[in-house]
Amino acid sequence: MTRFVYQSACRGQRPARVQAPRYHSRPARVALLARERRRARFLVAPHGFGKAMLAAEYAETMFGFRHVFWINAASPCFLRDLDEGSLAADLETVDEKTALVVFADVPLLDEERAGRFAALVGNLMAAHIEVVATTTPGCDSASGLVPDALVVDGSLLLVDEGECAAGSLPEEPAARVACLVWAADGPSFLAEGCAHEELPADLRAALWAMLVMGRGQKGDLRALLGADRGDEAWACLGAAYPFLGIDEDEETFRAAPLDLGVVVRAFAGAMEPMARAVGCGRRGDLACLLADRLLSAGEGPRAASLVGAVAPRATVGAWLGRCGWELVRQGAAGEVCRLYEVACRAKLAERFSVNAMVACAYAQLGRRAQALDFARKVVSATLAPTSLKVAAALCAHRQGTAEVRRRMEEVMAPWLEARRGDAGAGHKGCPSDELLALLVEVSLDREGGRASTLCRRRLGDASWAGALTEEAQGCLLAVAWAIDARASRGMPESACSGEEADEVAYLARWALGIVEERAVEGRSLGFGGEEAVLALDRVGSWLEALGAPRPAVGLVEEACAARVRRERAAGTARAEDAAALPVSTGGRPMRRAGVSAAPLVRATPLLEVRLFGGVRAFIGGREVSPRLLASRRSRALLALLALHRGCELAREDLVAMLWPHADARTGRKSFYRLWQNLQSILSADGACPYLVRDRYGCRLDPALFTSDVMEFQDVVRQLLFGSAALTTNWERLFEQVRTMFSGELAPSETGNEVIDGFRERFSLELVDGLVAASVRLRAAGEPQGALWFARAALERDASREDAYAALMEAQLGAGQRSGAVATYHACRRHLADSLGLDPSRQLGALYQRVIEEEPGVLA
Repeated sequence: MTRFVYQSACRGQRPARVQAPRYHSRPARVALLARERRRARFLVAPHGFGKAMLAAEYAETMFGFRHVFWINAASPCFLRDLDEGSLAADLETVDEKTALVVFADVPLLDEERAGRFAALVGNLMAAHIEVVATTTPGCDSASGLVPDALVVDGSLLLVDEGECAAGSLPEEPAARVACLVWAADGPSFLAEGCAHEELPADLRAALWAMLVMGRGQKGDLRALLGADRGDEAWACLGAAYPFLGIDEDEETFRAAPLDLGVVVRAFAGAMEPMARAVGCGRRGDLACLLADRLLSAGEGPRAASLVGAVAPRATVGAWLGRCGWELVRQGAAGEVCRLYEVACRAKLAERFSVNAMVACAYAQLGRRAQALDFARKVVSATLAPTSLKVAAALCAHRQGTAEVRRRMEEVMAPWLEARRGDAGAGHKGCPSDELLALLVEVSLDREGGRASTLCRRRLGDASWAGALTEEAQGCLLAVAWAIDARASRGMPESACSGEEADEVAYLARWALGIVEERAVEGRSLGFGGEEAVLALDRVGSWLEALGAPRPAVGLVEEACAARVRRERAAGTARAEDAAALPVSTGGRPMRRAGVSAAPLVRATPLLEVRLFGGVRAFIGGREVSPRLLASRRSRALLALLALHRGCELAREDLVAMLWPHADARTGRKSFYRLWQNLQSILSADGACPYLVRDRYGCRLDPALFTSDVMEFQDVVRQLLFGSAALTTNWERLFEQVRTMFSGELAPSETGNEVIDGFRERFSLELVDGLVAASVRLRAAGEPQGALWFARAALERDASREDAYAALMEAQLGAGQRSGAVATYHACRRHLADSLGLDPSRQLGALYQRVIEEEPGVLA
């Protein structure tokens, strides 16, 4: 018999590998497993679907973890014993009454091993031993070999309404993955699990592409992998990965919303193999291929972020020169500026074009100085194409002073006069000459007398609803400028009729027809669409007088939010812009005048220290790598600082706690090295703001950290001294006790007297609280709650007579008098065996009351 099997026996205890920080019961899924207990059950779903927690809940509900084996199938020892064929015999040797074997995280098995595993499962089932196996779709090679096996896939493991608090269930089914609903770091856990799953490189590339795009069509995978491989990947992913939101009928997908940075970081190590599998060669080419698809779908900001995060500098520069104007049209100004900062030192083939687009991007962000600077570079360049000079001059004309506008008109007016009635293609992505001419004419029409007529003539009677082309975006921007130019002259009563009024009403209907359809589709309005909505909202009362529609409140708020996001990304968002979003009057966001622009200050991410069940640290919701906290001294120092909750500790005291037998000089040197090591572990952006050390002592900054010790002490206070509110919140409190504090305090830090003292004290306090809560719930007429708390107290300390008494009282209140008698006898046996004592007089009196009230209970 191997030690591996012996150590896999649960012996009534939950396995250490499934001690979740927050436990969520799933009774309906447990019932499904219970109904099919005569069949081998395979839980086949990606990481993050709660497979292990469901298997653990089943083992606890049905067997209390007694006669249960939890086999870590990811261990090499499992493969060794599987090859030797000794697992079944070893299980019987360790426990002749084995009732359930859980094979957790079964890896990808070759054909021979898969056959052996299927035979092992069949033999166990024949011996009336239940089997539950958990694995991922890419590793499921055995379930099809087991006769009559039940496969519970990811779609059956999605969270439903009965498992969530009211209103907390995501609307999109794809987002109802257990880790996304219940875990703070769920997106990272899901993405990293997908990145490390054993999948073919092309299938992993398809999975990555769908997470990056967020939504799209089957054609996106066919463009990435080719028609045949794309169809195969679509079929495989649709059946096994429900968080991708694949709709087979519509041939579309809408994946769970994951932050792009989370996905990119998770798949960073797999980018080169995925690029080779797709045929792109390098990771930058793969990123550009997918960014082009995003750009064509109107997801410019996400496309630019992807290229900036993955591609090398030269590739970023080339892609910016090719696609930058489309990013500007889609309102991704901040991303254009950031890509330029990445690529500015690279040799740019389209330097003049890039400078012109960056000028327009800075103008969108409200950064006039930078916009004028880049525009002047193009206007003054001898070799720059004329259309680019005009585009840059137009940008400067919209942003500059009266003198700047006069000089820019000297550039635009001759060009406009020379090409009246002539249409051209423009310069590579820059607005076409015809569209550029329209924008120039509208901008030069200072009084607004001809602007609306020019736009009406350009639009004609064509229906462009839903389009997001260069032409549509340019015309929307022209409409916005024309409306603003007309509004600058005021709105006399005579303006409510006549040819000009008809033209304005036509422009309003045309613009709203495009942007409303885009909004219904959930797509970006683009910069031109946002400007048109805001311009029409500014003259909303006039539009109503004309009988024309004004923008809906939601549309205006969306345009305002897009502007604020754009400016905030560049650090130029004004305080009143952000404050105006939730409140509007007549569709217009309320703003305060006279508030200067101020850059936003990024807040320091919060440090969270968890000590129950093991020392772990999280910065901004992301876990600090356990490898960094592998040093026992580092964990002990962090635990000591967290246990004192930000209070100052003298350096000498900490040295004595960590090195009780060291001399002062050696202890001081060791402490400095340890402190620096912990600083590097907890660094955020190259600095560690959490650890504070000065001449008086050392501490954690209480404003920047939190810990489960604080939550524990709050829970204990509620248990000990809670008011009548306990009767309405006892289920929540019990769940916290059972899940968050089921493990010991810093169990690996044994031998440290201070931590050992805290561990003993907290254990006593928790049992005191559980007993007190049971007594109060019994008095308040909540016998079920009283039973649960009393049993939990006994599970933690079987030597407490008051816990036995509380359980007996609760059992009496619940009508379980025979249970109360059994509890008394269990107490008497324990006291006699362990201490050689009899139960106290008070407990004996309680037992006597049980006997007198129910004389036949012992029969």
